[in-house]
Amino acid sequence: MTQEQKPASQKQPRIRPVENKVVLHSLLIQDRIAGAYLLGDLDDNYFGYCRWWGAHATDGTLESVMLLYTGLRLPAVLTFGNTTGVEDIFSDPAVRNELPAQFYAHIMNEHLAAFQGYYNTDALRSMVRMGLAKADFKHPGDDLSGITRISHSHTAELMDLYRYYPDSFFEPYQLESGFYFGTQVDGDLVSVAGTHLFSSAYSVAAIGNIVTHPEHRSQGHSRRCTTRLLEALFEEVSIAALNVERDNVAAQRVYRRLGFTDHVRYLEGLVRYNG
Repeated sequence: MTQEQKPASQKQPRIRPVENKVVLHSLLIQDRIAGAYLLGDLDDNYFGYCRWWGAHATDGTLESVMLLYTGLRLPAVLTFGNTTGVEDIFSDPAVRNELPAQFYAHIMNEHLAAFQGYYNTDALRSMVRMGLAKADFKHPGDDLSGITRISHSHTAELMDLYRYYPDSFFEPYQLESGFYFGTQVDGDLVSVAGTHLFSSAYSVAAIGNIVTHPEHRSQGHSRRCTTRLLEALFEEVSIAALNVERDNVAAQRVYRRLGFTDHVRYLEGLVRYNG
């Protein structure tokens, strides 16, 4: 008996967990920048922290997904796919019962309605996801001789520096990727650029946790650190993505100089259950 011939009672539900990487990849590869974080989370280094739910078409094709990522101090929820599918995922009580009472969310603008009614979304900020392909990387010509790779031996200095960037999502284990670069002034770490995730298997990186000490800003440190980071990343991956607040025009200007372009607008921030 074929799938089409099975009685309706034997058909799989439209909304169900997804564990097959090939199936997930076939959806996420449709937009590698918009789905960069989810795509990278298919990597073995992150997949164990992931729980996926999907909305499926009548033929079984995956249309939309929601990811719950628990590898950070604050769990994160991300969505991808068509709006109806995302709305159906969040309409399923069994899915909502599996989510924590609060989490950090990356929500595409068109998916916001799926959260509202169940969650308080007042803390969300308007963001831009920018993307850069290896072939489009523009080296600004800066002298990078003072930029060094950051390791676990710098953890204390990093934690001190990130006090000036309270919204960072730095976790010490992220240093294990090897893709953190910084610069020092008079022996003190004053600027750093790193990655939220990196996957050579899926040829994608999400850069972030970029910060410069307030006393050393507007001197090109972040641009130089980010340039060195991209040099290293593009030896391993073909695309890089980053997130920036929509009103942070100065940062966007720096990234565009490196070749990044705006790709999609979305919402980001803490979400709390209304119940």
